[in-house]
Amino acid sequence: MQSLFSEHWHVVRHLRPQLRQNVEVLPRILRGKSWFLLFEPMSQRFVRVNPETWYVITLLNGQLNVEQIWDKAAEHIEQQNVQFNQQHRAISQNELVQLLSQLYNNDLLQTEVSFDAEEMSKRYKKHKFNKLKQSFLNPISLKVPLIYPDVFFSQCKKLSQAIFNVWGVMLWLLIVIPALLLLAENWQSLSSNLSDRVLSTSNLFILWLTYPIVKIIHEFAHGLAIKAWNGNVREMGLMFILFIPIPYVDASSSNHFVSKWQRIAVSVAGIMTELLLGALTIYLWVSTETGLIHAFAYNVIFIAVVSTVLVNGNPLMRYDGYYILSDLLEIPNLAGRATKYWVYLSDKYLFGANTAQPPFASEKERFWLIVYGFFSPLYRISIMLGLIWFVAQKYFMFGVLLAIISAFMTIVMPIYKGIKHIYQGASLSKYRDQAIQRFHWIMLALIFILCILPFPYYTTQQAVVWLPEESMIRAMESGSLKTIHLKNNQIEKNQILFTLENAELTEKYHLQKLQVEEADYKIRQASLDDIELREKLELQKHGLDQQLLQYKLKVNQLDIHSPIAGQWFAKDHIELDHRFYKRGDIIGYVIDQPAQLIRSAVIQQDYELIQNRLKGIEIRFKNHFDTIYTGQIVRSTPQTQKKLFSSALGSQAGGSITVDPTDQEGASALQNYFDLDIQLSKPIDSNVFGDIAYVRFDLGYSPLALQWIRKLRQLFLEQFYV
Repeated sequence: MQSLFSEHWHVVRHLRPQLRQNVEVLPRILRGKSWFLLFEPMSQRFVRVNPETWYVITLLNGQLNVEQIWDKAAEHIEQQNVQFNQQHRAISQNELVQLLSQLYNNDLLQTEVSFDAEEMSKRYKKHKFNKLKQSFLNPISLKVPLIYPDVFFSQCKKLSQAIFNVWGVMLWLLIVIPALLLLAENWQSLSSNLSDRVLSTSNLFILWLTYPIVKIIHEFAHGLAIKAWNGNVREMGLMFILFIPIPYVDASSSNHFVSKWQRIAVSVAGIMTELLLGALTIYLWVSTETGLIHAFAYNVIFIAVVSTVLVNGNPLMRYDGYYILSDLLEIPNLAGRATKYWVYLSDKYLFGANTAQPPFASEKERFWLIVYGFFSPLYRISIMLGLIWFVAQKYFMFGVLLAIISAFMTIVMPIYKGIKHIYQGASLSKYRDQAIQRFHWIMLALIFILCILPFPYYTTQQAVVWLPEESMIRAMESGSLKTIHLKNNQIEKNQILFTLENAELTEKYHLQKLQVEEADYKIRQASLDDIELREKLELQKHGLDQQLLQYKLKVNQLDIHSPIAGQWFAKDHIELDHRFYKRGDIIGYVIDQPAQLIRSAVIQQDYELIQNRLKGIEIRFKNHFDTIYTGQIVRSTPQTQKKLFSSALGSQAGGSITVDPTDQEGASALQNYFDLDIQLSKPIDSNVFGDIAYVRFDLGYSPLALQWIRKLRQLFLEQFYV
């Protein structure tokens, strides 16, 4: 049971607090209950209070001290209970102190004396430092107010009301829906080789000009939507995103709209406008082939799709989609309260603050606060990492600079704030020693788990079921298919399978025969006494005989035999269509027993680990994944190569190895690989030659931190060669 009195009461009892003059009070009906939102326009912060708490806040007039406010609040509750036969509990001293602290922390409260002069001074300095830091260290948050645009938007009020109605939505749907179908139809052409197309030097200038234009129209849509419901647009300026000046419109006056659907309409106006621009430029892009207009249309489509799906329209980012979700759920300040809820969870369950109170008004909000507080920061970090990766592939140093700034803002600062909360946070004031002690134990446990405790270490590679060389029926000489000797699929040893035709080779063979016959004739005609001439002619004939023997061997190799007995499997459908085979091309396979060999391609870093740390090999096959095989390496190539032995391992065929997109065969990797032949401990149950296998190389045990460092280094080597 919560105590009525507070141990800190003597510190605050004589203060005379009052709400700041710029605080706006917005009545709301949320989830069927009455609330009051206290909104501070400068910081865009909300505090939501119920009617009972609102009565207490009305007493914050700067005339009454805290003790008088508490007495009046208790007297008011007692009168209400008697008048309406209710059993409401009076606000406790602890609750009143927490309320005042909450209002003060959100810049909604001012007093003639600080709750704690030293603490007040620290908070003021922190507030100034945070503003300076956000303006100059975070390129996303730098805002420069320029004009008061309300007069302009007031003149556009008729246009606003003509657009934001049912007919406007119908027209929007008629334009956008067919464009989405066109987008799906042309998605491959639009998305192929994306980073090179978007970040090419020639395109960057077009993108740099296009992005602000799209965003100007986006922001004007917000302003027009506000005017459609008689709101005020009080500020317009520039915001710098990655050093690109982007216009912004202050849409905070939409918070005064009582209807949540009007507030949602203001938030969704920018998204719908960008989608409309994207739809119109899809029609333009499809109807043009090359040139400046085609490039401009492509960039507008890129901005509209990426901005809407990944950033602006996604509620996990704190842009338009976030405000739409917040209004739909009727949870104002969703992100802030979700963060506070996770702080509450950590305070109570990690650091033992048993008196901590959850920042939600009903149990129904708990789910949304947990889900949003968990996924939102993860999504923002993933988007930032994706952007850094996208940029760094083309401009490495700029990507590194962006990574440093982003790491500071999204990782370092939250960690710093979390540690500071443990050492200085007001909610842990009663449990400070315990919280610090638990924090130290948690850090020691993390260090032990990540840096000391060994975990199974392995690398997984794709492989294909391979055959011994004698099972592969190759064209020993180049030629066109002339005769198929196959009668059935059962092959005998040394059976002739095919005959190829190579007119040039056959002609050379016959010419060589004629030269040999001519040389033989010259020897017969030579005088028996001319020993020197005969020796010269015989030496020439010997050379011609050797060449004839080589040509005869090549001609004989046009007849393709099977070196083993077994069952025939064609690589491709074979018809007597004079198909040309190059020397070394595989025509088919003769399999005399179930496959027992697989071949994998591994990069140099993994190859070195396999050589030095290999403990065992496990293999699973795609078509029968439940069966586990073991194996051992029987052969490896002495040097790396980029040409894959099977295109099935390449990304174009769904494999894990990235291949050159310009290679039609899909067998030219972008980096060097070693080939490994792995002998299985037992034959595969069925003939699955060419089937995909997943090979797990057991590398023993290693701490997770070392494994992650190796993976990160490998990733950088693969993508950036650094």
